[in-house]
Amino acid sequence: MVLNELKSKTKELVFHGPCPRRCHMGSPIDGIEQVTHCKLLGIIVQDTFSVDMHVNYILSICSQRIFLMKRLRDQGLPVKHLNTVFLAVIVSRCYMLFHPGGPGAAF
Repeated sequence: MVLNELKSKTKELVFHGPCPRRCHMGSPIDGIEQVTHCKLLGIIVQDTFSVDMHVNYILSICSQRIFLMKRLRDQGLPVKHLNTVFLAVIVSRCYMLFHPGGPGAAF
């Protein structure tokens, strides 16, 4: 029973170059879903080694947070506190875009 639950959560991601003609996908294993992208530790990994989905995701999050900041400004939050919110919710996301391991990660 435990194996069936683990198998239903398992996904297979086959990496290949961007040229679709050279991609020879093997047949999927029974009960394991083949996917073209997945989210691992907060980073969207694609089968073509492209980062466009991850960048679009981070940019959409930042856009939503900027809207939130406009609402906070309109409700009278002081500039000092807006700066703190900006650093916490927008700059931290943009930093994670370029440094996925976090502030102390070594490459």
